[in-house]
Amino acid sequence: MRATAGKAGCGDARVHVEVLFPEAFPEHPPLVMIRSPLLVRFTGGVAGGAICLPPIFNEGWNPKHFSMDMILGWVKASLVREGARV
Repeated sequence: MRATAGKAGCGDARVHVEVLFPEAFPEHPPLVMIRSPLLVRFTGGVAGGAICLPPIFNEGWNPKHFSMDMILGWVKASLVREGARV
């Protein structure tokens, strides 16, 4: 299943995010991708467009403890904390 991509803004910066939900969701985590702008590899916790956050990997995923609001908040924080660069 594919979610409609949206934009999250921070000042003038905008990031186009795509969230892909596996058929086994919520037992398996969604895949969160940054579609635009293209970021420098391994900046902002992003590799090849995919967000690299331990809670959204299979071994860290717990659908009882995580919500999409939390995940998107982690994505935003990761982009800032990890110094995402275009």
